[in-house]
Amino acid sequence: MNQTNKKIEVLSPAGSMEALRAAISAGCDAIYIGGSRFGARAYADNPEEDLLVQGIQYAHRHNVRVYLTVNTLVKETELHDVVPYLKPYYEAGLDAVIVQDLGVLTEIVEHFPDLAIHASTQMTIFQEKALELLPKQVTRVVPARELTMPEIVSLSQASDLETEVFVHGALCYCYSGQCLMSSMIGGRSGNRGRCAQPCRKEYRYFEHIEDAKNNPSGVKTTFGHREYALNLKDQCLLSYLPELIEAGVDSLKIEGRMKRPEYTAIVTGIYRKWVDRFYALGASAYRSYVKEHVAELKEDMNRMEDVFSRGEYWDGYAGGQKGPHSMVFGRSGHIGTIVGEVSVNAGRTPTILPTFTISPEAADLIVLRAKDKEGLLVDVGELTLPKDITTYRPRPIPIRWDHVRGPVPERVTLYRVRRDLVEREVQESFLKHEKREKVDLFFFATPGEPMCLTVNGEHFGEAVSITVSGAVVEVAKGQESSEEQVRKSLMKMGGTEYEAGHCEVSLGERCFLPVSVLNSLRREALESYTSEIALLDRRKWPAPHVASNGTEDFENSSLLVNNCNRTLNNMRSTAVEQITVITVSNPEQAGAVLKYAKERRTDAATTFLLIDMEGNAEQSLRFASYAREYLTLGLLLPRATKGNRLGQVIKEASRLMEDFDVHAVMVRSFDQLAWARKEKAKCGLTVFSDSTIPLMNRSASRSLRAFGVTSGTISLELRKEEITKELAEGNLLTVYGRTVLMVSEQCLSKNNGVCDRAGKVMGLKDGEGVIFPVKAVCKYCYNIMYNGPVLSLLEEARYAEELGARGVRYDFTLECGLDVENVLYGKLPEKESYTKGHWKRGVE
Repeated sequence: MNQTNKKIEVLSPAGSMEALRAAISAGCDAIYIGGSRFGARAYADNPEEDLLVQGIQYAHRHNVRVYLTVNTLVKETELHDVVPYLKPYYEAGLDAVIVQDLGVLTEIVEHFPDLAIHASTQMTIFQEKALELLPKQVTRVVPARELTMPEIVSLSQASDLETEVFVHGALCYCYSGQCLMSSMIGGRSGNRGRCAQPCRKEYRYFEHIEDAKNNPSGVKTTFGHREYALNLKDQCLLSYLPELIEAGVDSLKIEGRMKRPEYTAIVTGIYRKWVDRFYALGASAYRSYVKEHVAELKEDMNRMEDVFSRGEYWDGYAGGQKGPHSMVFGRSGHIGTIVGEVSVNAGRTPTILPTFTISPEAADLIVLRAKDKEGLLVDVGELTLPKDITTYRPRPIPIRWDHVRGPVPERVTLYRVRRDLVEREVQESFLKHEKREKVDLFFFATPGEPMCLTVNGEHFGEAVSITVSGAVVEVAKGQESSEEQVRKSLMKMGGTEYEAGHCEVSLGERCFLPVSVLNSLRREALESYTSEIALLDRRKWPAPHVASNGTEDFENSSLLVNNCNRTLNNMRSTAVEQITVITVSNPEQAGAVLKYAKERRTDAATTFLLIDMEGNAEQSLRFASYAREYLTLGLLLPRATKGNRLGQVIKEASRLMEDFDVHAVMVRSFDQLAWARKEKAKCGLTVFSDSTIPLMNRSASRSLRAFGVTSGTISLELRKEEITKELAEGNLLTVYGRTVLMVSEQCLSKNNGVCDRAGKVMGLKDGEGVIFPVKAVCKYCYNIMYNGPVLSLLEEARYAEELGARGVRYDFTLECGLDVENVLYGKLPEKESYTKGHWKRGVE
């Protein structure tokens, strides 16, 4: 939102109460934090209810806003817990909730109509079209992290909603909210806050082979080289501050709820420093200052790298560049700052003599690393510098080397992984001494009357004032109290969250004021001031007119909940004929479906053939158009349509729909859904939604129906028992397909030195020997990673009808035509391995 008179917000992570205090001491404007449930970092040190309420109150006393992460997908059995879970935080004055699940969003709008909602980055929102679907209660959008700077500017300036941009920290290899890799490998769902971080592990890389018929997965069976193929560098957009501020971005988000409080404090403090400098100098003078103080900026970058980094920072997708320079292939985890590189002295025991390109500091921890024969970065030794650095003289250090890794390396790089000076500075500045808020004091005393103390302060821009009365003032029998003595006593606020600003004292003649009485009055006044701030934030629940406000908001946003309920009731009372939805990626697969449909004489009203636009859609449609008697043709839109891609896709889809008389589409993002809803209103289009728009509970189903979705796709992360009749009704159950684990803007082929735009299939092999095929979608420039085993619930297809589901889905991606035909007839190709996914095991 382009607000030139509003300072940009520094938004910091709080994975614990200690980190919350560290972020506030370091100068953040807002923090985001998870509670005991429904947060996307389940393994952070998330506080329980009473402690989190105290955290909200503590933050508000320091004029810091609190956003609660409620950004996981929620199962039907959990949905009823959302409202009671949020109630105490709402009553305590919680400023906003961060939401991914449509069902959770619906519950909040219905029950907390004055609580601001932030649309999470996990909703994978690319541009302003998607915002048309959201209720007015959504005040902020956190777009996909893959947007370039021009795309961020476009979104920010095209919408009245606030825009929050991720500026610092770890990046997921996959589009956030679209990753099923951790879920499918180990049952720990990243979409439910339990990611096992498979993108930080080693894999072997494979190239494709051409003979797809004999090897449908398209990957070689010989070993390739090992690397951390999915390990993105950490992002840092500190150098983009002027552009972000001038674009009208409202909030700068720092990643790190799993990081130490020291990390939170250092990164927050540095962004606070440079944001304040921008506003103090102005845009032009700030740019000149940065050019003249490159060393200062570099030192601050080094400080952040020392506390945590995966090597040299990358400017993320904002810079418009992706490829090998954005990856760390040789190592995962904290790498630190390079402080030297030295030659190895060969011998019976190879050694190095430490020499530094950056001056060593007392008590720093230095790790020695070298590359093995496959390019992986291996620890070969370490050195802790003495506390008295003036006496340090480098001595030879033996290096540890396993000859299995190849010949002894010729050179070793020195990395500083702990900078003691910085850590001690952080401890002293932010962790040991908490931030204090300035208050003004006004004291009045005259003999024979109760003394009075007024405390004046500010709470989010509004004046706050309280006055307390104390004991009756005595007449001095000896020396009377002076104004200076009283002022000195009142201004002693050690051990509190406050510090005295202006202190005005007014005394009558011959007042006697014991120090103990003044101290007691000051404590009472500050406690009353603290209570007053908490009272200002308190809300009552249920909120007045909750039903009418909620309904009005949904009507304004086209989330017509009441209409949805009527639609579902009609579906329950009227038998709905089952449908089959088949998606294909190429003409050969389309031909196999055509043959099957003709032989089975299927009804075109019950069998939908959706052509994936990530493949050769036009040729496939031309091939399939001869089967209109047996099939209803549709388009399956691409997965990642950010920036100009969406316009390109809409233009192509509109042409194909007209040329081939297409009457159905399956959308994969909210941006696409906004377009499809309008098309449906114009021409009666049948609109399906893919599992990329999550559907895990009936409330989300109602919302999709309100958006114009005919049938959604039930989440692949649910167990059989978790798919209730209410959720199944009107939606699709996937019974066959190679599950998509990741969709990434990165390209394995390009990252390994080749960008031939051949649309080839590659592969990665993990430590357990499982091969994951990876398809390059060169038409739109992203990669799709598939699960190794293929999902098959063919034996369970009848369950969809028992539950009242609208129908079943078959997804064909890497299969040859013969395999497609066999699967449709219920026969699984023997050369593949199969899985029932989460049908029996479910996810945490």
